[in-house]
Amino acid sequence: MGLLILTTIVSIALFALTFLNMIKKNYSNYIYLLITEFIGIFIDFIFVISGNIPSVFGYAVIFILSIILPIVSFLLEKKGIYLSETFSVGYIKIFKKENSETLIKLCERYPNSYQFHKMLANFYVKNNEKEKAEDEYLKVIELKENDYKTYCVLAQILAENDKRNQAQILLQRLLSIKPDYTEGSVLLGNMLYESQNFKEAVNVFNQAIKYNPSEYNLYYFLGMTYTRLNDFQGAKDNYKKAAQLNSIKDPANLNLGQIYMLFKEYENAEKYFYETIKSDDERVGAYSYYYLAKIRLIQGEKEQAIQYANVAIDMYPKMKKIMEKDDLFIPILAKLISKDEKETETKLNKKELEIVKYLGTTFNKVETLTNDVQIKQKDDREIEK
Repeated sequence: MGLLILTTIVSIALFALTFLNMIKKNYSNYIYLLITEFIGIFIDFIFVISGNIPSVFGYAVIFILSIILPIVSFLLEKKGIYLSETFSVGYIKIFKKENSETLIKLCERYPNSYQFHKMLANFYVKNNEKEKAEDEYLKVIELKENDYKTYCVLAQILAENDKRNQAQILLQRLLSIKPDYTEGSVLLGNMLYESQNFKEAVNVFNQAIKYNPSEYNLYYFLGMTYTRLNDFQGAKDNYKKAAQLNSIKDPANLNLGQIYMLFKEYENAEKYFYETIKSDDERVGAYSYYYLAKIRLIQGEKEQAIQYANVAIDMYPKMKKIMEKDDLFIPILAKLISKDEKETETKLNKKELEIVKYLGTTFNKVETLTNDVQIKQKDDREIEK
């Protein structure tokens, strides 16, 4: 009987706490929890008044309804999870009631519900209603500031809606709260890169590396950004670190080979190109053979250059057009094969392909300038004679 009385006291205390929380938070969904607790307390009172001791099953029912459920509910609320909302979410998922009308009504009924606002935001994204999704995701962040993933999702939507400045401000806010959140740093750095704010992007990636020194993407993107700043030593150092951290390192090795060519370190460049000709990405392999052919032409080994060039064309037929625009290939153009042009699949994204082309163009410009300087110096010597 003593245990039963103690259970009654604890149950009433939890009931009072639930009621006070409902008043304080103005959250009507507590009514369901109060009803559940009341049922448990009512059963408890019946046993107390009658003087009977409940069975093990009876105690279990009383404990679950009047003590365990409210305690679990309070613990979950500290993590922003409300039982009534969770049951509603489950109902919507199970019975496929996920539509704008249902979700809007639930958001109006529970204006401070993190889960319903996020569901509505996700629904808008799925249905390509991105302007509406913006407002809902902002509400989600307002309700739960540590939902870092939502910051990134919203930033991407803002960028797609031509609100790039707002997206960058949002990501800066995220990194002020959570500076070690790599996904946010990568997203902000890439946005700055795409806006050609390369120096700012470098700062973001370098700051992120302080918190995540073993993150491959940070070094790889930093290498790409240094490339666009024409800081090829900085690019080389970061591509090397990226290649050391990731087994899927073909893009980094391809860029490293191109950078060594800029430094006229052809032996080192070859080592990286011989690595990347084994790539399962045919476009990467084709570019590697193309640069090996260039090295052979620079070294005066035309036959070997023709072989490499034709392998490159076989892997990526459009490579022949690239060679036709490259003055270095003029001596062997007649020996190059022709193939029907087809689009070769590649894992390289648009930005990576742009970097490959940028390094190639830079090398050609450097070669042209070098040749022009050498010709001028030769002419000056002739004039002096």
